[in-house]
This record gives sequence, structure tokens and C-alpha cells, in this order.
Amino acid sequence: MIKARQLDAAAISVIELRKEFEAIFDEKLKPLVFQSKVEFDDFTKQNPNTFEWIDVSYGETLQMQGFIATEHKKLSEALEISKKIESIAPISAGNAAETGYLLTLMGMPEQGLAAYLRAYNLSMMYSSQNPYRASSLRGIGSSLIDLNELDKAERAFIASLAIEPGNEVATNELAFIREKKKTK
Repeated sequence: MIKARQLDAAAISVIELRKEFEAIFDEKLKPLVFQSKVEFDDFTKQNPNTFEWIDVSYGETLQMQGFIATEHKKLSEALEISKKIESIAPISAGNAAETGYLLTLMGMPEQGLAAYLRAYNLSMMYSSQNPYRASSLRGIGSSLIDLNELDKAERAFIASLAIEPGNEVATNELAFIREKKKTK
């Protein structure tokens, strides 16, 4: 339904699916989502607390709900969903970056930067999150542009390109920064 852009119908289905998942959780345990055994092992090494490992599809359900809210320009709702995902997927660099994106869209670049930094730190701390390192750096760079910290932004985009050479977003942002520096 989402691919077919039937967002209203998808929203109803996602809400029902979320309710079905939440009805089967153990109320005595904190529900957490991990995408793989590697993620689970990485997390439990540093967090020995008792929790319930729930199906990754629940996290994906929340992501769909957040996407639909964003598409409907309900950014506050999307941010609340992102915070919910953060509570159940504490090592998700991808979700931390999504939070940064939403905060930046909402005109809160300082908070967006903090979320992108959290995403970057998670990508460094957990091997399963390494794929988000370059995109986190790009988010950091974008937030720094919004905060008019162009030298720091430039360094973030250069670091991103060291991980993903030729990335078009980073290349374009570097050109933008350099042009903006010329006009100062």
C-alpha cells in the first residue's frame, strides 16, 4: 500500500498491526528489537538487563507508521514514533539518524545535530551499525550547515566521502559549502 501511495489505507493497517504486536508482549519485560544475533550479542555484552527480544517486524511497523506521518507532514507525530523506536531499538543508528532528520525538518538543528552524533556514535560502537557511519556524518554536516559552522560541516562531509567515495550528496554539499565560503 505504501509503494502504491495508498497512505490512508496503509495507516489503518499499520495501526492494527502495531496493536496486534503490542498485545503479545510480556508486560513484565522491556521489549527490544534487534535485527540480528550480532546486534543482540553486541547489546547484551554492555547491557545485561532482562528484556524481551521482540520480532524486528514490530520495529518495521513503527517505521512505516513514522514514514506515513512524515508524508502527511505530521512531523511531531513522526518524531514521537521515532522516540518510541529508539526505546525499543536502542542501538539503531538508522533510527537515531531519522530522528536527526525530523528534528532538522522541524527547525531544531541543534537537537538534530545531537541525534546525528548519537547515530554516528552507535555506528562506531556496534559493528552491526557500521553501515550508518557515512550517512550519519552527512547528517552531522547538514546540521552544521544549518548552524552556520561551515568548517566543521566540511570536515564531516570529507569524512563521509572517505567511507563512501563519490557519494553525490556529500559531493554536492561540499560544493555548496565552498561556494558559500567564497561569498562570505
